[in-house]
This record gives sequence, C-alpha cells and structure tokens, in this order.
Amino acid sequence: MNTSRSGAQYFTFAFRRTTMANFTVRLTGKVSGFFVAAPGTSIDSTSGTNGWIDGSTTYGGAGTPGSNTGAGGNGSNGCAFTSGDRIIDGTNYSNATFTMTLGDQNGTDATGNNILVRIKLEDGDSLTALSIE
Repeated sequence: MNTSRSGAQYFTFAFRRTTMANFTVRLTGKVSGFFVAAPGTSIDSTSGTNGWIDGSTTYGGAGTPGSNTGAGGNGSNGCAFTSGDRIIDGTNYSNATFTMTLGDQNGTDATGNNILVRIKLEDGDSLTALSIE
C-alpha cells in the first residue's frame, strides 16, 4: 500500500487469537502510526486514546497498558514490549519484527477474541509487507 494523498489515511484490521498477550508484527515499509486495541478488555477504560494503545511507545512494564491510572492503567499507552520493539513513526523497515503486548490482558478477554490493529499512513509512507505471527 502506497499513499501520495495529502492528509493521513488509516486502515484497520482484526485478527483472532485466544490466550495470547504478546504477538509479533513483521513489516516492510514506512508508517506514521501503529496502534492496537483489544475491545472488551480493561484497556478500553485504561487507555487515554479511546481504547487504543501505541506501538511506538514502550509498554509500562507491568499490569494493564494505559495512561488512565485512575482506571487501573500502568501510566503508559505503550504496547511495544521493549524499547527495541517500538515501531517508530516515519522509519523505513525491511522485514523487521516487533513484539507487541497487551500486558495482563489477552485475546481471551477481548470481544470475540479479536485484536484490532490500526496503521496510519501519511504522504510518502508505504507498506509492502505485513504479517502477524
């Protein structure tokens, strides 16, 4: 997928897994945002971004991801398992792998066991290969 339009474009897809809190993303291309949601889990209320957590930010290290600490979040909307797993906006990657985490939540807790992924593309971004492993 390549975009030469002005303004951001987003595409969202779902994958289904049970008893999974961590998953690997393999991608080739350059994106301007990578976000994950697990509808029906506590992340819906702990996230400071309407249920989405951010693959460019490192996971807070324990508990449920989310900046809303009053709702039980760990203080970070990040879902990159380590700092080396962050998908940095505007960086070109070639067959790179990244581990994302739902923290103490998992696919079994998500509605229909569905995990959502949303990718943001800006002018000049492209995505030529993507897999969830």
